[in-house]
Amino acid sequence: HRWIMQSNFKFSNQCGVVYKKGPLVFTPDGDNILSPVGNRISVFALTEHKSYTLPFETRTNIQTFALSPDGNLLLTIDDTGRSLLVNFHRRVILSSFRFKGKVRCISFSPNGLYFAVGIGRLVQVWKCPGLHKEFAPFVLYREYAGNTDDVCSIDWKSDSEYFVTSGRDMNVRVFMLNPVKGYIIPSMAGHRDKIIKCWFGKDENIIYSVSRDGAAYVWKYCTIDDVTKWRFFKKHFFMQHSRLFASELHKKSGMLVVGFENGIFASYEVPSFLEINKLSISRKKIGAVAINNTGEWIAFGVPRFGQLLVWEWQSERYVLKQQGHYFEMNCLAYEPQGRFIATGGQDAKLKIWRTDNGFCFVTFHEHTAPITGVVFASNRQVVLTSSMDGTVRAYDLIRYRNFRVLTTPNPRQFSCVSVDPSGEVVAAGTVDTFEIFIWDLQTGRLLDILESHEGPVYSLSFSSTQPQLASGSWDNSVKIWDIYSGSRVHKESFPLSSDVLCVVYRPDGLELAVSTLNGYILFWDPINAKQTGMIEGRRDIAGGRASWDVRTSKNNAKGKCFTSLCYTADGKCIIAGGNSRYVCIYEVSNRILIRKFQISHNKSLEGIVDYLDSRLDTENGNSAPKEEESDDSMEIEKHLPGVQSGHYSDVSKQEIKVTQISFSPTGRQWACCSTEGLLMYSLDEQLVFDPYMLDVDVTVSNIQLVLENEEYFKALIMCMRLNEDNVTMKVFQSIPISQIDIICSELHPNYIKRLLDFISRYITSDVGKPHIEYHLKWIYSIFGAHGQYMKEHASEMMSTLRNIQKSISKPMKNLTNVCNKNEFTLRYLISLKNTREIVLEEEESEEENSVVTTDDEEMLPGWY
Repeated sequence: HRWIMQSNFKFSNQCGVVYKKGPLVFTPDGDNILSPVGNRISVFALTEHKSYTLPFETRTNIQTFALSPDGNLLLTIDDTGRSLLVNFHRRVILSSFRFKGKVRCISFSPNGLYFAVGIGRLVQVWKCPGLHKEFAPFVLYREYAGNTDDVCSIDWKSDSEYFVTSGRDMNVRVFMLNPVKGYIIPSMAGHRDKIIKCWFGKDENIIYSVSRDGAAYVWKYCTIDDVTKWRFFKKHFFMQHSRLFASELHKKSGMLVVGFENGIFASYEVPSFLEINKLSISRKKIGAVAINNTGEWIAFGVPRFGQLLVWEWQSERYVLKQQGHYFEMNCLAYEPQGRFIATGGQDAKLKIWRTDNGFCFVTFHEHTAPITGVVFASNRQVVLTSSMDGTVRAYDLIRYRNFRVLTTPNPRQFSCVSVDPSGEVVAAGTVDTFEIFIWDLQTGRLLDILESHEGPVYSLSFSSTQPQLASGSWDNSVKIWDIYSGSRVHKESFPLSSDVLCVVYRPDGLELAVSTLNGYILFWDPINAKQTGMIEGRRDIAGGRASWDVRTSKNNAKGKCFTSLCYTADGKCIIAGGNSRYVCIYEVSNRILIRKFQISHNKSLEGIVDYLDSRLDTENGNSAPKEEESDDSMEIEKHLPGVQSGHYSDVSKQEIKVTQISFSPTGRQWACCSTEGLLMYSLDEQLVFDPYMLDVDVTVSNIQLVLENEEYFKALIMCMRLNEDNVTMKVFQSIPISQIDIICSELHPNYIKRLLDFISRYITSDVGKPHIEYHLKWIYSIFGAHGQYMKEHASEMMSTLRNIQKSISKPMKNLTNVCNKNEFTLRYLISLKNTREIVLEEEESEEENSVVTTDDEEMLPGWY
């Protein structure tokens, strides 16, 4: 039972890849963005600065997906047309369905009752399923024909009665959801290339369409000569001398954003097409553009580089800027406290990822060739890397700089690196000369060169308790070196029957595990030089057949082996991964398999399926049809036969494998570098329903009863424990403003973060917008009563305070504009009043002067 608990790891996150292909979608609140990463979807919380990957997988890479207007339902569709209906908030699959064709676009109606999909030349409208499980949730409402080529874009009118489509036939058509008798589908032609996207404008009598040649057309529904129909209004050319691949329109603000093949994006105000800003963000084509509901943030996806960028166009700064490895990852290492993961890849980059939020916060580019090994020094914030460029580099994670470069007298290619427990001595093995080099990290001086192996040295491991270094080589041997004695002769040599792929010491240094090319894991006693056990793991990782394999998956086990090993923190179990889709955890003392994980079910990768489709057999082997990319990209990819990684590899034939695996020092998480990216599995489950100190008395009926008795403080605490927004909203609205100071002063600090998070969500909702003073009173009272606690726990409260600031800033801006306008109006009225008073005074003075003059003239004759 203890072993079962130790192996009860579940998928928690996927790092290393932030975007591959497909659309980008913002959630209705505009704070989260959904990005497709292969056959999974990653969610990036921009305000909370964290990311997570949804736990479900599609059968192949995701082609397109959409989120319902209320943000509850997520519909994903893969390359084969198979869709998954997901409860987004609960992260649970409700149903699956397969469309009869390849789906290129999908769009939910604004009222949330329907969704439309473009399947080839047809458009199908389906009734939107509910959140509960049904026997047949997908119900076809109507099918619409009229397009002569593939449909690539669908957009609904705000009343959900009409939708507009466009695609490869270069025409724009407007369909009626419930066609009346005599309705003729309007077809608007004029584009000279494939239409990327089309939309209804803010004025729904206008339609905008953008084509790949950089032309934007405006169509208007108007009446001319007593004939009312859709007509061409005007056109605009972006003049970027590059093809357009992505575009998005924000209807409320009238902002059009377009992305081009050369990595430039530009934003325009429609319908005038005045340029707002233009910026180059990449050297490759922009494949996806999305705008959040408020129009403040613009997201871009660059599939070639795997980049995901979120740009705030008003302040002209990046909200999010993430990029995965350009090629596959080769190695990883956990920081001694388990907070960071360092990864090195074929692109010669070293990236440091945070395990708590999944973000890469620093990237080092000093290497000029693929990185082959990564290791952390145990007693300092230092990470060391080995590379094929002939250098071993040491990086400081405090100042983020490369402070030491370890080299050899003659150029060498390093395949692995290791550091001793003190963090002072560094060892690296070579591929070409079969040597082991030893350096002093403090001075960078080369201490020794160990020469005894007759093949490439592919693994090194220092003992944590003994002054020993173990090296594994392709010469079928493992050697133990005493590097502190000054002797260049190995202390012990263990002859094996096959090439050595990995050696690792147990945490206590009393056992050595060795992985060999024939699929065995051997256990040795390094002190007595005796073999203590053996695990035949070839059958455990057998399975999966690539399209070029001649033998079946059942008879293909001879090529399977473990390329990476790692002990658990207590040393009782060992985890192993290799050139297979499986990762295995073994119990060391009894040599038994405890758990086997399949890291991916993505059939777009080679080695996932056990049986090939005989219908795809050709004279050159079994090959699935590739996607037609000739229309979408002018780039000519150069591939060389036999190259499996790097610039000249065929990325359409990537084989599933695990290059390295490692356990976290905390023992509650492990991660592996795979073809799919950096996959993390954890014992800490992420619960979606997150009550706090919940007991049997905390129910909706009891909360209602307490609220009726006017026990406001108790009702608030109970609804905060239940953590249901609709219940909390009802209690929150019922509390009198006179009770706010008393409740905040008695509130326990554990509830502060939850209450402030709720207030930040409530302010931006339609229900909470009219009660600005009420919200400010709550925030002022909480800050006044618990300001010291929030200051002491600033790191925990930072995301909450950002949300509060964001939710307050928008109403404050609106009120500021109204107040300024009123102030100017009052100044104008006051100045107008003063002007009128001056005019009246002048008129009165003139009248008085005229009266005095007349009297004088009448009195003058009497004096004479």
